[in-house]
Amino acid sequence: MRFVLRSIMSADKKALRKKIKAVTASFSEEYIERSNKIIENSFLTLTEYSKVNSIFIYVSVGMEPETKGIIKKALDSGRIVAVPLVEGDYMTARVISGYEMLFSGTFGIPEPSNKSDILMPWDIDMAVVPAVSYDYDGFRLGRGKGYYDRYLCHVKGIKVGLAREKTMVKSVPREEHDIPVDIVVSEDKIRYMVK
Repeated sequence: MRFVLRSIMSADKKALRKKIKAVTASFSEEYIERSNKIIENSFLTLTEYSKVNSIFIYVSVGMEPETKGIIKKALDSGRIVAVPLVEGDYMTARVISGYEMLFSGTFGIPEPSNKSDILMPWDIDMAVVPAVSYDYDGFRLGRGKGYYDRYLCHVKGIKVGLAREKTMVKSVPREEHDIPVDIVVSEDKIRYMVK
């Protein structure tokens, strides 16, 4: 029975990914640029962000909300900044001192060298988590590889999602191991999740 439910869940997630991909394909350059600026500014004004010393943040690709400006400003402010490095089935948070430390890695996503220092999950004050889509409870639809699901269970710091409002959905299919974020920042509003 559990295998059947998991298969149904996988099919639901796959269908939702396809639907969101069609939505993002219709975005105008103007909407992308405008939403990127608002999301970045809203994130940088979070009270929670002002209090953190270390941040683990994804490097955006494709239609994801842009994170390059956030990474640069976090580095300029003297924070410890770490970005994901995927090695096999696992992901680590690798400390960077600048964007120039990144090169095209797994899935064409910019990554640091495996020689970079590791920021351990329990030392992360804030994790900025990527998603294809977020729902209004902070649950995310990932890309289906499970890297963040396996990693986030060890992160005790604040978890933040960045999302374009047009990709938000009422509910994403959930599984037992899914961990919601604490805050979702879109160009329309900042949503705090009730725990």
